[in-house]
Amino acid sequence: MILRAVSKYQKIYGFSSLWAKYVEGFDNTKHCEPCLIGNRCRIVSKDIPTNTDIIIPLKEGEIMYLCGVTYPYVWKNNFHLVVKGKDGASAEAVDFNGVKYQVRDAESVYFDDGPAKANYQHLGYKFFTCRNFQFGVYYFEYLGMGKKAPQMELF
Repeated sequence: MILRAVSKYQKIYGFSSLWAKYVEGFDNTKHCEPCLIGNRCRIVSKDIPTNTDIIIPLKEGEIMYLCGVTYPYVWKNNFHLVVKGKDGASAEAVDFNGVKYQVRDAESVYFDDGPAKANYQHLGYKFFTCRNFQFGVYYFEYLGMGKKAPQMELF
């Protein structure tokens, strides 16, 4: 996969962290990054250069979650892009600062908050408003894709 952060600036700003994770499963007893089972991609950080192609290993069908946590923290400005390795495909998303993240050889993976809000209100807003958690619920429980930790069976 090739990632390019297109910006008029030479570096990415406004995030306390920018990370990517190869997602292999989901743990519905946790929220934020810990709910996503898999390994961090050490290539991606808030220090990646802009306007430069960055080659990231991503196999066909493999899932990667890119997340930017804003500083100062503003929930609505956090950045989220989930992609699945697919030769010839492309995806893009724009962060709150106008930086456009373009991805080649991967396609965007859709998710929404419906299943998390419908089934996890009892865990509190830190869970059902967390987009990492929303993705895990949608992809691994609602759609039944991949692996998940066997804690709570809801679907």
